[in-house]
Amino acid sequence: MKPVKTLKINATDSAIKRHSKDECIKDINDPRFGGVLFRYHKDRSRGSWHLRKKGKWKKLGNYPAMTIKDIEQNLAFIDLNLACGAPLESAVVQHWDTVSDLLSWYLERVKKLNASHMSQHRKSTIKSAINRHLIPLIGALPVLALDKPTLDEKLIIPTQEKLSDSFLGLVYGVLSTAYLRARELDLIPFNPLDKIKLKQFGIRKNKPKPCAIRKNQVADVLESALKAEPQACFLVLMMLMHGTRIGETRMAAWDEFDLINKEWIIPEEHTKGDSPQLLVPLSSCSLAIIARYRHWQKQHYKGNKVFHKPRRGKFNGNDANELIQAVSGNQWQSHDLRKRFRSSLTDLNVDYIIGESLINHKLPELAQVYIDTQAQHIRRAAVERHHEWLQGVSEHFYNVTSV
Repeated sequence: MKPVKTLKINATDSAIKRHSKDECIKDINDPRFGGVLFRYHKDRSRGSWHLRKKGKWKKLGNYPAMTIKDIEQNLAFIDLNLACGAPLESAVVQHWDTVSDLLSWYLERVKKLNASHMSQHRKSTIKSAINRHLIPLIGALPVLALDKPTLDEKLIIPTQEKLSDSFLGLVYGVLSTAYLRARELDLIPFNPLDKIKLKQFGIRKNKPKPCAIRKNQVADVLESALKAEPQACFLVLMMLMHGTRIGETRMAAWDEFDLINKEWIIPEEHTKGDSPQLLVPLSSCSLAIIARYRHWQKQHYKGNKVFHKPRRGKFNGNDANELIQAVSGNQWQSHDLRKRFRSSLTDLNVDYIIGESLINHKLPELAQVYIDTQAQHIRRAAVERHHEWLQGVSEHFYNVTSV
């Protein structure tokens, strides 16, 4: 067996490539930088940089993503931080020069996440926040130069006049999350936004809006829906009857409906955020509405999607919102249907955990186990009681769902 050795030479890129052919060489110790070691990986076209201080080692990053030039540019900064008492774990080589560099990296990372981790709608929102607001306003700043005065002058004040507080909060949330991810992955030595909160700029989160559909208006909503064109009618009724989100509803496919066991199975990739797969109980009212709509759709469309366009193309969020507004006359939004469903469950004295599970809010782990194993019949009974109440407030709905 050949002896393994450490070379004491300048760790230039050309030297790393040249000595990669000699498997006896495990490490390169650059005498110019005390404590910096380059170590070859099994794939000798790759390696990692390490820093030794006071008998302890800290990985700085991987080669070739990180070069000797990156080490040179950051080592003095790292040594200064360590001298000021920072822990060795904070020793990280900075990958970017500007805020724009970091945000561009984060945007590319977001694009690669699959649907179960982040919806396409959320990805589009992040892209808009970065490209339309963050990069134009603060993209040219040094990546670690963000502090409260700078953010207030460059981001908060210019956007307050153009954006609502809620959307400004969304934009700042994208910035904050991008820096958080970069720090978690050791791509920046510290997070300058770590202790900076939006409320410190006088921006408060908006209080939740009350439901725009009052209890005594439900009959009018049902009447408007039943008079609307079939897709608009079905979209509104399914959301009001089951409390599903507009995204979950518009992406529905017929193979997700188990009409024998009376369940609509919404897959995890269609739910919001970390919400799990959702089993939506279907009552006899549900089955009647589904049969009515399916009979109409088969005359116009033969595919698997519940909602479709007259011409080719994906039925998207804008299409769904247009159907909602056609029924509501801009008096309420899709989320108000979901709020009214949840309020109805409360009015009917449905247990809180059962109600939260039906609208797929995240539950404590033990509560989720209870829902999954023992509470399905209770959830079904709650939905059936809600549908009976809907039948009681609208004779038209009763006639349609009692067939």
